[in-house]
Amino acid sequence: MESLALARALPAPHATAPALETPAAVCYHLPPGAPLPARTEAFVTLPDATRFAYVSREGAGAAAEVAADPLLRGNAFKPAHASASTLVAVLSLAASRRLDMGPESERVLLVLRGRGLVSLENGDAHRVEPMHVAFVPGGEPARVWSQGPDDVLAVVFQPQGEKAEKRTLAGELAKRRAQGPRDQ
Repeated sequence: MESLALARALPAPHATAPALETPAAVCYHLPPGAPLPARTEAFVTLPDATRFAYVSREGAGAAAEVAADPLLRGNAFKPAHASASTLVAVLSLAASRRLDMGPESERVLLVLRGRGLVSLENGDAHRVEPMHVAFVPGGEPARVWSQGPDDVLAVVFQPQGEKAEKRTLAGELAKRRAQGPRDQ
């Protein structure tokens, strides 16, 4: 399960193996025709007919299809699905523009078009491009940059519910000290 920010290419489609696991969800890259996993909150059909499924650990599974409009350009934010456990939106960022995201909860970004960076407050930056998935843990403010020449088009999945507190180095060190020494 991922607990640190990351960005990577989607793994090869697989009917049962997760592409990404986070504290709030399990994400799958499914081959064409494969059934959706139980409790799928939302899914996106990709240009190659594979599907990206977001399965909330808390949700009942609405199995809502999210259509990312390829004509969406410029700076746009379009809510696509909302349930008691999950929010999904389609995001377009114009070339050389940015969007700041707060630390309220974790975010999973599925990039469909364009190239850019997902950068964190601590200075870490993760490059994204089409067919990449990025994860930003709850408590981490993030900034998504579009680096052109194309706009970035992404689908953003976010759990609803408890708000995460902003993570700091001092807070993380205090948690480690409270856990006690580790066996080595």
